[in-house]
Amino acid sequence: MKYAKGFTLMELAVVIAIIGILAGTALFQYAQVVRNSYISHAHTVRAYLDSGLITYVLNTGGNAADFSDFVTAGTIPSGSNISISLAGNEACTQSAIGAQIVCEYTSLGMNFDVTFSFDANGNIQDDIPAV
Repeated sequence: MKYAKGFTLMELAVVIAIIGILAGTALFQYAQVVRNSYISHAHTVRAYLDSGLITYVLNTGGNAADFSDFVTAGTIPSGSNISISLAGNEACTQSAIGAQIVCEYTSLGMNFDVTFSFDANGNIQDDIPAV
């Protein structure tokens, strides 16, 4: 008796279903890793701003009025899916840095902003999401 070579339709369907489940899980995990890296970047920006503020206070003996006192354009770390701007979606330029800095994170249909601003006491506030 001669046997047919190859796979049955049922075997191919099971393999495709397994590959689909694995791909869906991998994409979800990848999106979580990307989100966590963006949150880590926001913490890096916060540390940069804190360091700049401390240096400014130590050098001048007074509080900064806004970010333009100690931040220059191009010195805030950014990346391919991260844009840094001011509230109002203006481009972050040498003369445009002011009372608020907004980091916009976009990838895989996931969009969130992190806003850095000054409170009444001259401290930096942020709205970095939890991991």
